Amino acid sequence: MITFKYGSQVSVLPASAVGKLDRATKKDIKVLFCLGASPELLSLCEADAAAAASACACTEAELAAALAFWRGAGVLESSEEEPLTVPEKEEKHEKKTKLSRDDELPQYTTDELTELLEKRKDTAQLINECQNVVGKIFNTHEVNIVLGLEDYLGLDGLFILTLCDFCVSIGKKSLRYIEKKAFGLYDDGVTTIDALSKHIENARKIADLEWQIRNLFGMGDRELTTKEKKFIDKWVNAFGYDMDIIKKAYEITVDAIHEPSPAYANAVLERFNKEGLKTLADIEAAIAEKLPGEGSFDTDDFFEAALRRSMEKMKG
Repeated sequence: MITFKYGSQVSVLPASAVGKLDRATKKDIKVLFCLGASPELLSLCEADAAAAASACACTEAELAAALAFWRGAGVLESSEEEPLTVPEKEEKHEKKTKLSRDDELPQYTTDELTELLEKRKDTAQLINECQNVVGKIFNTHEVNIVLGLEDYLGLDGLFILTLCDFCVSIGKKSLRYIEKKAFGLYDDGVTTIDALSKHIENARKIADLEWQIRNLFGMGDRELTTKEKKFIDKWVNAFGYDMDIIKKAYEITVDAIHEPSPAYANAVLERFNKEGLKTLADIEAAIAEKLPGEGSFDTDDFFEAALRRSMEKMKG
């Protein structure tokens, strides 16, 4: 029969650490056991990092990296007002501003990454696949980014790979951009591959509509203004209008002021939405009821007063 030989001291560690050992480096494990054997070191880490590092027989940088890893793994928590534990996939991270990759997330050296990836074959394969998608070999910082998305945010490999592919498809190949996008999605509750697929589908729909709207209003390839971006987001996402209805608003705009104006068209679409008109058929039927007779659309009868008020607010 095999039994533990405790001697005069007992080291107590959370059972959750066992499932994270395959992701930890030797230095991470060493620090964990030191903290378990001498719990007073936990408070010393915050009060005197140099002394704590000396007690753990490591450098301050190694101690900081180990603490970050075990916080991210959900084994340690901060004494701050909110614990820095690894969030479950179904939970929503409170505020991105509380995260600082340089201060809170594990930052492994090249040697540590080599050791870690030798043990984590799936993660090593994920990094290789992401490199193929992005079209470059990742440096140490970029590999750390992928590990942060997987270990800290708890995103699975398919999610990360799909996100990389989407970002590359819109011309964003920077791992820093991909990381920022991932954190934004996480804050919005997009943490599963199904939710990501729907997000990508909607983003591509908006991009296609934006291209059509650019052509319709003669905007060309120039950068859209902040106001124009808000208009398009409102038309597509808030109102749920498709291109047929946007074209109708464009026609009304040109008939009324003889030039394309996104601001005027926005006022038209806001009026449609306020009147509860959600389909082109509803809009045309409402306009037909308001027409004084055959001929062009009469804005005096249906829209003009409201449009004037909307336009005055915009100018103000």
